[in-house]
Amino acid sequence: MANLNHFEISQILGARVQPNSGTAQFGGFGMESVFDSRRRNMASLDRPYANELISFIDVQRQVAAAFEDVRNGAPTDALLFDSRLRASFEAACVKEAIELTPAQCRKVIFRIRKASDSPVKLLKAKYHVQTPQVAKDFLPVIESAIARIKYTSGQSIDEIFIRDDLRNQFARIVATLAPTIALEHAIQGALFLRKGVRKEVKKLVEPLRLSRLTSSLTSEPVRDSLSDTLPMEAGFFEVCSPHSSLYAGWNRNLKEVCEVFVRRETFDVITGDLWDVPHSKLAFRYLAGQELDNVETSAWTAKFVMEKKPLFNVSKAA
Repeated sequence: MANLNHFEISQILGARVQPNSGTAQFGGFGMESVFDSRRRNMASLDRPYANELISFIDVQRQVAAAFEDVRNGAPTDALLFDSRLRASFEAACVKEAIELTPAQCRKVIFRIRKASDSPVKLLKAKYHVQTPQVAKDFLPVIESAIARIKYTSGQSIDEIFIRDDLRNQFARIVATLAPTIALEHAIQGALFLRKGVRKEVKKLVEPLRLSRLTSSLTSEPVRDSLSDTLPMEAGFFEVCSPHSSLYAGWNRNLKEVCEVFVRRETFDVITGDLWDVPHSKLAFRYLAGQELDNVETSAWTAKFVMEKKPLFNVSKAA
């Protein structure tokens, strides 16, 4: 347990983004049937890459060839966060007179990557891009933006960045909540969130008794002066309303991460017209330190999210 890397168990941020069936969520929004109906309606309004051409093998070969011409060994994910690669790929598709929109061309690449039986194959990447630390530091903001978009669009994390409209929506939310982080790094953070927890890690956290963590938490009301009472230490944290767990995570600096949640605009941006969050009733619960009972607090966070399923922790991408 002592050797666990808290970033490798990123499914600590992996609860399903949906209210619990039959229970009231904060702000009076809680009927799953209402949510599902809204999501289906919103998701069906705009499918810019829903063109039968993307299923044609000859078209897929054209698009794949255009991508290989410009990628220079980059990983496929770079197409979602690297603006220069994105532009080069679009230009290559135009040069080859491919009759698809840029979003459709990106969709083709990810369809090929995910298909196990496709006759069209992509070359293996020659290098991998490490998720920068700044993206990990801003995971609460990034995840809040992803959760908001997934609620209203029903799209996976990949498809949020394949589509220009959803990518721009993500950019606006992040710019409001964390103007200092570059969009490229924010997208890398979002892609980091979609990774599933390793099976061996899941086996390690499943036996933990969550009551041991929850009984050890210190609770503070969410207020402007909250950071004055928090230590500059790593640890587990949760933001909750009187009846719901809203968000849980691990951060290397509890004092800094709490500042995301004391601002009203954080939940205003997240919720929009879906909820009226009683900001004055929110609480910030935390456990400072690297370990509890010789188990890393990041592992306890994984256990907490798997069991409690906080509302704004995003699901693993489909």
